[in-house]
Amino acid sequence: MSAEKWLAETQELVNAALPGPWEWEATSPRMNGEQWNLRVAGKPGIRMVVNEYQHGPGNANLIAAAPSRLTQATNAVQDVMDLHVPVEVEPDETICTGCGNGSDWQRWPCPTIRALDAALTEKDTNG
Repeated sequence: MSAEKWLAETQELVNAALPGPWEWEATSPRMNGEQWNLRVAGKPGIRMVVNEYQHGPGNANLIAAAPSRLTQATNAVQDVMDLHVPVEVEPDETICTGCGNGSDWQRWPCPTIRALDAALTEKDTNG
């Protein structure tokens, strides 16, 4: 998956979610673990109820922080991509506008875009 595709798919996920910030609140402990409510901060009503079995509030903290952190991450990826734009300089050569100093241009895709593409490519988890 390219960085552009990851960015588009992730932004779609963020846009489809309820806007944050999110918060969680522990409710009475249960025999099988603590139960907590996840909701949009400052708004009444339970959005999600989840039982924790062994990880304490770690999952609740992660889920509550995910929308704003994911938005920050997608914005950062977009900013990097906006700096590293391909430009055709000859019919068969494309360089990166964000790399080089006037004499040391990088061919497209530049190392930065290749690193983004590699980091955002889904790995095969089937072995």
